[in-house]
Amino acid sequence: TSGAATAGATPANTLTITDADMATVSFASSTSTQGEDAGVTTLAATLTTAAGNTLENAATFSITTMLGSAEANDFTQNVTSLTFAMGSGNGASPTTDLMVTPTPDMLVEGDETVTFTLAPTSGAATAGATPANTLTITDADMATVSFTSATSTQGEDTGATTLAATLTTAVGNTLENAATFSVT
Repeated sequence: TSGAATAGATPANTLTITDADMATVSFASSTSTQGEDAGVTTLAATLTTAAGNTLENAATFSITTMLGSAEANDFTQNVTSLTFAMGSGNGASPTTDLMVTPTPDMLVEGDETVTFTLAPTSGAATAGATPANTLTITDADMATVSFTSATSTQGEDTGATTLAATLTTAVGNTLENAATFSVT
């Protein structure tokens, strides 16, 4: 510096440049379905950017798994996070996809659900419009209950009668929980 002027009370200024380019990550769908015996399913997540934009640094998203009616032993998942590589652009897939494999069993348990939710842990990308996917695992095991006879006759003065009902399952299948029916 030269001259008679000196630095004032605010001799420095920090300028923050806000990024005009956005990147988001979403699941392709908010719901999906996979049969209990059907094997692996991929829950696709995709990076969205404006045309021509790319990630300066990699973006990583954790996957939170929240059990609905499914239990932890009803499925396996291959990863707990997804990473989109530096330089990825619009429509890019992560370096490893989330793959979920339902566990086949012999239990009559009904369809079950589990929800997977994306949350950013590093990088500039944020969660997009569809940050969660609820997977319905359709039960491959069925049971029916029916009366042993479609019709019965009982005299009004002969007392009580028994109407028998039968549970039918495939060989080896069992009920996971008790089943109760109302008779009207």
